[in-house]
Amino acid sequence: MKKICVIMAGLCVFLDAVLAQDAPEIISIRKMYADTQAQVSGGQLYTEEIYAKLLVIPGIGSPIQRVIFYHAMKEGPAGDHDFTLCFTTYYYQHAGRLYYEELLFNAGGDLVFYFGKQGSGDINQPGGAEWQSEERYYFWKGKLVRSVTDKTTSNNPGGSERAKSVLIQKQAKRMRALGDKPVVPVPVSY
Repeated sequence: MKKICVIMAGLCVFLDAVLAQDAPEIISIRKMYADTQAQVSGGQLYTEEIYAKLLVIPGIGSPIQRVIFYHAMKEGPAGDHDFTLCFTTYYYQHAGRLYYEELLFNAGGDLVFYFGKQGSGDINQPGGAEWQSEERYYFWKGKLVRSVTDKTTSNNPGGSERAKSVLIQKQAKRMRALGDKPVVPVPVSY
């Protein structure tokens, strides 16, 4: 009986280790995210920032939005260069709440990762914010493959995670439309 218990315990530990391994898609997304963060930190991406303070809403205040688009330059035919949106950060402050989102796009323009958190603080000093919750959504070939909400991970997201992923993908499309091409003024005679 003791021997069976020891074998079962060992099997449980083994299965936990096997199941805890990340799928190749998750590993690929994490590498892409780390590489993009290194490019952002190293100043290797072109940036465009939009800051908007909206009119006062009685009893609530003035919503503030700040979006930073990060573009990589890619070479086209005959040495022509173009920009491709690869990453966005989005801060939104309203009624004392602070929201932060990151969207990571692959080279084909598809959303592969979403990171969001909510808390309180000042949009102009995000390092001093107090964050109460955060979530991560991983996408592969347009489908949600993992969700992480606070400390709960689901490799087979359903219900509310899938519903939220649809909203995230709509947000990504809006951000792509807004930041797909940086607004870089070029002389008319160029």
